[in-house]
Amino acid sequence: MAARLMGWWSPRAGLRLFISEELARYRGGPGDPGLYLALLGRVYDVSSGRRHYEPGAHYSGFAGRDASRAFVTGDYSAAGLVDDVSDLSFSEMLTLQNWLSFYEKNYEFVGRVIGRFYGEDGLPTPELTHVEAMITKGLEASKQELKEKQKFPPCNAEWRSTRGSRFWCSPNRIFLICPSYTFDLSLPPASP
Repeated sequence: MAARLMGWWSPRAGLRLFISEELARYRGGPGDPGLYLALLGRVYDVSSGRRHYEPGAHYSGFAGRDASRAFVTGDYSAAGLVDDVSDLSFSEMLTLQNWLSFYEKNYEFVGRVIGRFYGEDGLPTPELTHVEAMITKGLEASKQELKEKQKFPPCNAEWRSTRGSRFWCSPNRIFLICPSYTFDLSLPPASP
């Protein structure tokens, strides 16, 4: 699968496993051992981005826990800062994959959380396998959507108080809407 090919789920030597209570000690406050967050069970040291995640900062709710759901929903309440992503759509799973890529690129991976996504052995759970399958399906759907947009380009619309509404399509779209319509592409477009 796409995610597995990128090495996100594969075991690493010297892998550190956290339980939720242990991870909760890493919120970046005075006396805390560090500043970590988890996404889909993967733990990252976000100390270099302290201004974003430390207590009182905008994203402080992510620190010391796996709040995967909030990365998509933006719900920073106690009910939203959870790891349950089981009901998310394909496109929302792709958003999680994008966040995972961001953390892989910008922060140090330090371990995994035992729970929803990884077992006590550090290996993926069926829940993570489901997420991975959803991401793969989302990638396939995204590719199909791009093909459809190339085949059927969207039209455009705008409104201005000085001249009202304007609607236009690319020349490729006009042929799809009005197959018998012909025009000279060498001429400049007509002004409204």
